[in-house]
Amino acid sequence: MSDSSPKVPEIIKAPSSPLWFDIGMWAGFAIFIGLSISFGFVLRDHLRVDEVAEVFRKCRKPLIQYRLEKEAWPASFDLKNPPADVQAYNFSAAIRRPLENCAVPGTWRFVADSSAGKDKAFVVFEAADSGVSTRRILQLVDERLDDGVPDRGKFIINGNRGTFTLKGE
Repeated sequence: MSDSSPKVPEIIKAPSSPLWFDIGMWAGFAIFIGLSISFGFVLRDHLRVDEVAEVFRKCRKPLIQYRLEKEAWPASFDLKNPPADVQAYNFSAAIRRPLENCAVPGTWRFVADSSAGKDKAFVVFEAADSGVSTRRILQLVDERLDDGVPDRGKFIINGNRGTFTLKGE
């Protein structure tokens, strides 16, 4: 015997769950995906902080040794090309690996400032990008090296530039 009941296609049948439930499920899924992507970016920045902070830490010791022995800071230079008199303190050996491992692109400089009778020295990192990620990284470096306040202390943040003050005594 043949079935005399009409065949209703699946596309015409009413859904088994209410519309508000389906909308809520898709919205929850979209929120989860968005938060996961955001968390990924924040986690990546947190992992890059150690690389930047390590360069500041490693270059401090040879520069302070130079200052204590010569009683003056060396002339300003780019950290990738230190002068010969700084090389005597194993400067390149100390910072070569941290500079190579640093995934945040930018320029690293040592700046000696003896103007107005002040004998100060700074290690300056100027990031190539001035985005939110760079500002987050510099803020976290400030928390690791100093007090966490961007405009005061030993580490000062100005836009995409981080300035770390070295003390010679």
